[in-house]
Amino acid sequence: MNTNTSSAPPESGVGEWRAIGAIVCLALLIGSLGLLPAAHARPLMQANDGTTIVYVTNDARSLRLIQPDGSNDRLLWQVPDGAPGAPIESVMWRPDAKEIAFTSTHEATCSEYGSDIYLIYPDGSNLRRLTNGPACAALASYPQGSATVQISNQLANFSEYLVYIEGAPTAKVVTVAPGSTTMVAFPQVADLGAGVMQTAVAINGTTRWFDAAVRADVVAGGNVHAGLLTIANSGFGAYGTTHASWSPDGSRLAYQLGQGALWQVGRDVPVLGEGGELLDPSVNGSVVGVYPVWSPVGNEVLYQRSNGSPFTINRATVGGTSAGDAIANVTNTSGIAWITDGSGMVAADFADFLQTRVDLYRMTFADNNIVPLTQVSNPQGAILPSVSPDSSQIVYAFTEDIAGNPFTAQLRIMNMDGSNDHLLTENGRRASWSRVAPPLTAVPTATPDPALKYKAYLPVTIR
Repeated sequence: MNTNTSSAPPESGVGEWRAIGAIVCLALLIGSLGLLPAAHARPLMQANDGTTIVYVTNDARSLRLIQPDGSNDRLLWQVPDGAPGAPIESVMWRPDAKEIAFTSTHEATCSEYGSDIYLIYPDGSNLRRLTNGPACAALASYPQGSATVQISNQLANFSEYLVYIEGAPTAKVVTVAPGSTTMVAFPQVADLGAGVMQTAVAINGTTRWFDAAVRADVVAGGNVHAGLLTIANSGFGAYGTTHASWSPDGSRLAYQLGQGALWQVGRDVPVLGEGGELLDPSVNGSVVGVYPVWSPVGNEVLYQRSNGSPFTINRATVGGTSAGDAIANVTNTSGIAWITDGSGMVAADFADFLQTRVDLYRMTFADNNIVPLTQVSNPQGAILPSVSPDSSQIVYAFTEDIAGNPFTAQLRIMNMDGSNDHLLTENGRRASWSRVAPPLTAVPTATPDPALKYKAYLPVTIR
């Protein structure tokens, strides 16, 4: 991994970082430090500042809260029974600690997206779906109509799909033989408001098909037809939200849409809202970006740009007309975190040419100084860092096998210089450290007006 300090094409070189004026071999750097996660290291005494870590359990079905000294480990929320798989992907505290955002697939059969962003108070109350809301359980409270959609299957390798129209309580299993067309009826569909266009989607595994023209304005007591949805291409894989990250004022979230679109959404998004592009539309569509993280102090984001060689971590202005400056070359990141005062970042990247292990590195922006923080062994990984509010420590996930299936990890805490690495909990795969102490009682916040109209739908191209 290299720092990129000029506009010339960066030199290739997996597993190295380039400091100003010189190329420093990463293996020599981490070898000289000799850092290994210490399973039995004595825990660091924590300041009693009330900050709290929220984390995702290894089965990805529960959110838990824990104090940085390992005390008061308690359940916040868990996926309802019946949701398949390991739904929860990412989690992040709002900067004022009054709310937590997380992404999850547990309502994939009643949403246009395969995964959505959810918000919840730190006392476990006021759960709501932010993207493509309202959540499944809330649909029954709306006036009801009915809808139909035609499905034409032009693929030879699939004949069974889930079909859904927004507002229906759940998707239907539909058999459509290759080369044939069938009509799908939904007798109960929520009328989400006059002029609110409700999209039809076909689903097979993690792939989704939809068309901007195939949607309908559902009318209470009436029946509407959404049109003909033709399944004739590869569709959109893993189409949904991942890696959500708050703006510093807590009004918006950046997120990764699908396999590499950069997106953002406000907390006041209207019903069925998804937000809009993170960068200016003139450039956003040409960028494949993953792991977007909003600056804690300004209107910038860090993300990995993946449509280039080598991959780079870019620093860009939200809404800006450029893809931002490439500040480091990477092999393939497994998490990026800002240092809380905005002075640098902590990133996880493959540490060897064969991509068999992942280590953590710290970079300060003022001097482009890169410091390796861990030295794990194959096939281990130190991934998904989150920085403490005073920038003195890092919580991260450590796994014995980065390619393990099922994936399991433990959460560890280390000092910012990599010292005093110690266990936080054995059962955690991703965490976020609050910047301030959460309130004892959640503070009510305004909810979006359901009467707001749905935005004009703009299809997203994942390049």
